[in-house]
Amino acid sequence: MRVYYSLYGRLLNKESLYNGFKKVWRAKGTAGIDEQSLEQFASNLSNELDKLLIELKTKQYRPSAVKRVEIPKDDGGVRKLGIPTVRDRIVQQCLNDILSPIFEEQFHPSSYGYQPHRSGHDAINKATMFIRQYDLKHVVDMGLSKCFDLLDQELILTSISRRVKDGSILRLIKQFLESGVKPITVIGIIYSWPLEWAKSVVLTEVNFLHMNIQCLSQTHQFQETSVLFL
Repeated sequence: MRVYYSLYGRLLNKESLYNGFKKVWRAKGTAGIDEQSLEQFASNLSNELDKLLIELKTKQYRPSAVKRVEIPKDDGGVRKLGIPTVRDRIVQQCLNDILSPIFEEQFHPSSYGYQPHRSGHDAINKATMFIRQYDLKHVVDMGLSKCFDLLDQELILTSISRRVKDGSILRLIKQFLESGVKPITVIGIIYSWPLEWAKSVVLTEVNFLHMNIQCLSQTHQFQETSVLFL
């Protein structure tokens, strides 16, 4: 299994940060706890990216707490969302771009949750193929209650550190996981960056990768439709 020692340097150029910003811009979203909107950040983009780059190079960058909002659900509960600042979203996106290719290659072929270029329709097609090929009678559709709220941070960090040996990257991930939240209740609907980075695609991938490995150690036909959070 290949391990990676020098990854932090990929963050330390303005072009990488700009590419991260472009993806954040396309995703849209509201301001974090600093109340700086995407439009405000973009209006002074070059200077903002220069400041972010200097902080990353000097290891002075510290992620802010995410703004916690609670959106009422139809069943009477609430959906908890975390909104990072724009600058934190950019760094998160750059980290995600670095780490995702490292872990995606380890996933089970029947894993469709949070996989690039895969969808719920693909999972349904695979399940249909299994039914026909193995003469199966049932498809079990399961959801994981409060999955994102209960992610094991130590498990995630341990799993990442098996393949990523760059201490600067690991420290940065830990800072995001420990950045905390600032609670704000919102009634109605908002459009925002949907989850704080503890719930990001790459960290969720790592968590489900551990699940993949455990399932592969068993003698079961494994179809991971339960992780398609649509």
